[in-house]
Amino acid sequence: MQIIQFDFSGRGQPDIADTVYDSLMGNLISACRLPWVETIFIPGHPCYEEYCEMHEAYARLRRRLGAGEEDRDAEDMINALLDQGRIIALKMFEYGRVYQKMLDSNKISEDGEGNLSD
Repeated sequence: MQIIQFDFSGRGQPDIADTVYDSLMGNLISACRLPWVETIFIPGHPCYEEYCEMHEAYARLRRRLGAGEEDRDAEDMINALLDQGRIIALKMFEYGRVYQKMLDSNKISEDGEGNLSD
């Protein structure tokens, strides 16, 4: 089976994938968010709870290291993981687009089996 790859470097204008991601993450003001996309960083959502736990662990690490408000290495690790998450999310969105096109053209079944060589 053919592996489909996407290159997100040098992307121009944001497309729907970026807007969905930013709506999901709560990065947009209310007027710009997509109303059909759930914001996951709200109290009670599992992602919000995980974020709070990460923030508490970060504070404990800073105290243990004797760092002030910020620790550059910890910040770099957190930012790298967030960047990685965005890349993964955008890739999943693109694979969803491809999957839907393949379903629409009967090249693949809903369980993911099919032939891309056509």
